[in-house]
Amino acid sequence: MRAWSAGLALWALTPTLLLRPMDVSFHHIHVNDPSPSHLVSYYGRLFRPDTTRPTSVGEVLGIESNGVFLLIDAARGMPPESGSAGWHFGWGTVSVDEAYDRHRMQEIEWELPLESFSKDLHVHLESVDPVAAAEWYRDILGATLELSPAAAAVQPQRAIHRRPAAIARLDNVALAIYTSPGPLERTRGHRIDHLAFKVDLRDVRARTDLEVLTGAGRLGTFDTMVIEGPDHLAIELIGGPSFRGIGDRDDLGAAASRDD
Repeated sequence: MRAWSAGLALWALTPTLLLRPMDVSFHHIHVNDPSPSHLVSYYGRLFRPDTTRPTSVGEVLGIESNGVFLLIDAARGMPPESGSAGWHFGWGTVSVDEAYDRHRMQEIEWELPLESFSKDLHVHLESVDPVAAAEWYRDILGATLELSPAAAAVQPQRAIHRRPAAIARLDNVALAIYTSPGPLERTRGHRIDHLAFKVDLRDVRARTDLEVLTGAGRLGTFDTMVIEGPDHLAIELIGGPSFRGIGDRDDLGAAASRDD
């Protein structure tokens, strides 16, 4: 009887153990701002216009470069910029060996315009357990990791002197994860509202290891769903088109306004 029970327990665990990371590609950072058109104009000056262009997906304004988007929802007032997993985003290299203040000094020395929105794009995230968060991005989304558990254990007096305890790299976008004392709020409604990835939603809906926040939604003409990532970070998953209208195309951002 004991052997049968052990075998049954192993069988029950097998479906979860056999799950593989999803095949995803990074699609966008979604932010909230009182003036989306102003923010689009700002980034138009920050990047070369031949690589980064104003766009829209459905009714959402933004910018696009190489299939990577920044999308902007209108907010009634300035949304909170702290207190959730989404800290901010930037461009350039990130390393677990480099403190944030030193990394930021390199960004201050930029010569504008930058090459493109998508080149060396990275997102700085907060986490109460950065190593566990990074492992989630590896196990669920297929990220490659750089870990520094020692950095997770050290808490400098000033947060700006922290080093990332982990970096998860996904499709040429880096998620630099820093230790936060917490608790962290859900990202929805904050400055960084969510991150988004393209994926086959049929595969996603067959999984049993995801916390689903919204089972079905839409971005432009495309089906979406939203899951919760580490530290209450909302992650939008974007599938194929759900309907076709006159002039619609199968690429997200087909309604882009173009300079040529």
